[in-house]
Amino acid sequence: MPGSSVSFGSFDVNLASGELRKKGVRIKLEQQPFQVLALLLKRPGEIVTREELKDALWASDTFVDFDNGLNTAIRKIRLALDDSAMAPRYIETLPKRGYRFIGSAGTAPASGAPHTRPRPEKRLTWAFAGAGALAAALGIAALIALWPGAEGEPERTATVYQEMPLTSYPGSERAPTFSPGGSQVAFAWNGPNEDNFDIYVQVVGSANPVRITSDPAEDYYPSWSPDGRLIAFARVLEGRRAVYVVPPLGGQERRILDAESASQLPGRLYGRPVWFPDGKSLAVSVRPDPGKTARIMQVPVEAGTADILVSPEREEPDTVFSGDWQPAFSPDGKSLAWLRLGDRRTLLTKKLGEADALEVAEVDFGFLVRGLVWSPDGSRLLFTAGENIQGGATSRLLQLPAGGGSPEPIPGVSRGANEPVVSRAGKRLAYARVYSDSNIWRVDLDRGPGGQNPRRKLAPSTRAEAVPRISLDGEQVAFVSNRAGEHRQIWVRDSDGASPRQITSFADRPAGSPRWSPGGRMIAFDSFVEGNWQIFVVNADGGQARQLTSGNYFNNRPAWSRDGKSLYFYSTREGGPAIWKMPVEGGEAARVTDAPANDPFESHDGQSLYFFGSPGKSVGKLAKSA
Repeated sequence: MPGSSVSFGSFDVNLASGELRKKGVRIKLEQQPFQVLALLLKRPGEIVTREELKDALWASDTFVDFDNGLNTAIRKIRLALDDSAMAPRYIETLPKRGYRFIGSAGTAPASGAPHTRPRPEKRLTWAFAGAGALAAALGIAALIALWPGAEGEPERTATVYQEMPLTSYPGSERAPTFSPGGSQVAFAWNGPNEDNFDIYVQVVGSANPVRITSDPAEDYYPSWSPDGRLIAFARVLEGRRAVYVVPPLGGQERRILDAESASQLPGRLYGRPVWFPDGKSLAVSVRPDPGKTARIMQVPVEAGTADILVSPEREEPDTVFSGDWQPAFSPDGKSLAWLRLGDRRTLLTKKLGEADALEVAEVDFGFLVRGLVWSPDGSRLLFTAGENIQGGATSRLLQLPAGGGSPEPIPGVSRGANEPVVSRAGKRLAYARVYSDSNIWRVDLDRGPGGQNPRRKLAPSTRAEAVPRISLDGEQVAFVSNRAGEHRQIWVRDSDGASPRQITSFADRPAGSPRWSPGGRMIAFDSFVEGNWQIFVVNADGGQARQLTSGNYFNNRPAWSRDGKSLYFYSTREGGPAIWKMPVEGGEAARVTDAPANDPFESHDGQSLYFFGSPGKSVGKLAKSA
């Protein structure tokens, strides 16, 4: 049995002090999840039943939703350990029975001393695939007290925080900026009618924004001056982009800079105009004309001549994207960070007044970097970068040492984060985040009073629910939802909306397209694995999923044969996209259609197959189900 300190993987657990560390860095884990982890570690390789956990954590006279509480505790443990229920390294689920620690545990250093880490590689790579239409909203969220060790604390604590929404209005809110004291936030919003972006200001925690610009042109990227008297912002005019300042309560606007043509460039590339620490000038990315490479200019707010602050070493052939973008000042005002695009894409920093710049990291597809700021203590750079997730593009908020290194996600920030900003006091981080809140509805076919068909939400939450599938007996509904994390997973509820339970819990990828087996015992679904969609089956009560397909091509949209012995699915394997069929218990897949087709569905008598496809194309013979 492990002693008071246990080590496994890159983790150390001090059972006596209640501390979890990863490579010497403390990971915050709430008391109840830690107690569950401790019980599992004390009995490695053994099943700890749900009843045992209940007895150990909740008194017999305590009235609590035990199932939900335990499930939540397990999810938090897996989040802290970066573990997955579907491919567990540490915590294995035994459906309806309990859990088991399956890692290789040993005695940890008694003092919980940090591990020695090698210096990380400097090169960063983000793959990007073109994104289609996105049915989502854009809101602003914040993390509170992000850097608890920034002021005199001897060790930096890696803490997982919950996101706190700052805005929840219809349409899109983006590009937040804090007032000097951090009590107010300014942002761009396309308004209640979703027709034009203007600048708004609201007190943090309130829901009454004040509109401070009202020009028919679109306004973006507000930036609060250090003394709190002005807000700078960018306005897109007739093919041009100008920089203005306006008082925080609204009033007379003043144009500071009439900048480059904006017709070919994505607005996110420019970044916000950034105030110099003395509040007398702005740092702005500028292209002198459409044929020149962008550079960063120092632009006086009151009077004077704009000067070049940072200039590329040479004119690059890619005159649309090349140049220097997204300037960001360090908290002490002595250094500047920025993004340089050209033959190479790099993050750079330099001391003001010095000629030499430090290359912090090289990035591929660097034009996807959306927002760049410093941590309050100046030790790290925070930025959002595009990633290739489930075949589409999204973004993630990352951090890396200002002296160079490898990026790490910021705990508590889900994918979709953009345009980060840190309050000057250093206790708040705000960012825009893409999210969606779709719901599944149940409509009774029997008309009620007044001739209406009664309807209600079947699986409501504040996240997205979609793709409902009713079991053949009509008793249960499977659906996909991201209510428990950043990736969509398979959930099941009774047809009346009761007893929700999560069936899949991949930590690093989504699951979708659920289909019930004819007997209701199994669910087939697809999941994104190493760049391709693959077909899985899982018990309808949850547990370990079994992967049926593999290979360097897409296999998705599964559908059961009526005898429950085979699965049809869409595949892009040899010969082009078509419908294929394979045994559920494993074996070779056979092609069913000769031409492109998807979304198969077998008839009740097993004699016909319905699908979407090209008219006039031949279809392979459908074998009669045995």
